[in-house]
Amino acid sequence: IVNADGTFLAAAFTAGDVTTAVSEGDDFYPDVAFDGTAWQVVWTNIWDSSWYDYDIWQRRVTTAGAVGTQFYSDYDGDAAIGASIAYVGGKFLAVWEKVDVTGGTPVDIAGDTNTAGTAVADNGGAPPVIDVDSVDDGYPDVAASTSNFLVTWNSAIGAGDDDIIGVIVTTALGIGSQITIAGGTTDQIQNKVAFSTV
Repeated sequence: IVNADGTFLAAAFTAGDVTTAVSEGDDFYPDVAFDGTAWQVVWTNIWDSSWYDYDIWQRRVTTAGAVGTQFYSDYDGDAAIGASIAYVGGKFLAVWEKVDVTGGTPVDIAGDTNTAGTAVADNGGAPPVIDVDSVDDGYPDVAASTSNFLVTWNSAIGAGDDDIIGVIVTTALGIGSQITIAGGTTDQIQNKVAFSTV
């Protein structure tokens, strides 16, 4: 944690370290959001690298650097990778890539909410899929407005023709219609999204 003047509030601490697995594995791709009281950190954990079982975990961190109980958002036997998180209206929304490791379905975008101050995902680790279609989707990002979330991602609609797609998601996980944010005949990739009141 870094103070506004650039000094460190306290020594570095471990926000993500899943210790309940048979083999702890690596923790990587973190992201963080703030709810006005504390931060929420989301990350990817390699549960079993032998068959690409990657999971999404979260943990609360106070402004003093105290870490809360870690919990999972995606504990399915597939590859859940690269989460992003945002907060509004008492809810955090984390989104990530969801890969069927058997190759049976394309890569989708999944996500789940969490009530601020609790250590459990609203859907108990069986997250709903935000984007289901016949093409691979990846690199999700999310930002909150004053009431809803905008989730964006890279959609591989064709060879050499990736587009940036978005959808508005409510705090109750209501999912709106997809919006093409950036298209064309060339690749549009690795998007980032933010919100401004201006």
